[in-house]
Amino acid sequence: RITGLQLELGSQATAFEHRSFGDELALCQRYYFKMDSDDGTSTMFGTGWVNNGNEGIAIIHFPVKLRDAPSALEQSGTPSHYRLNEKDANHNGTSGPLFSTCGTNTATVSLTVSSAPAGRPIFLRSNNASAFLAWSAEL
Repeated sequence: RITGLQLELGSQATAFEHRSFGDELALCQRYYFKMDSDDGTSTMFGTGWVNNGNEGIAIIHFPVKLRDAPSALEQSGTPSHYRLNEKDANHNGTSGPLFSTCGTNTATVSLTVSSAPAGRPIFLRSNNASAFLAWSAEL
């Protein structure tokens, strides 16, 4: 077993770099961020509003600033793995979730449902243990 090894090109050695797990995770999350469903039907991905009678828009905040704005959303591929919770009801997805807009700090995701009252605040939540949302800002 070998630990604490640092390989360098050339004849000049540099100081050994020590990073905490949290620092290393934050550096990795600049390139890829994935939100998994913790427990199936109650993981909250983001908050937002019902844009019209059947589309919810949710805002997702990234834990660290991404190195570049992603241009696509990865998800489980099944709309029913997601739902919108609003004041009076839960609405299972019928289409999406879809990439809406994205910057380096936040993203918006849309989910189509059969019907929901326009203007209502919502939570975008998981409806299945396989649900996930992910963004890549790879080089």
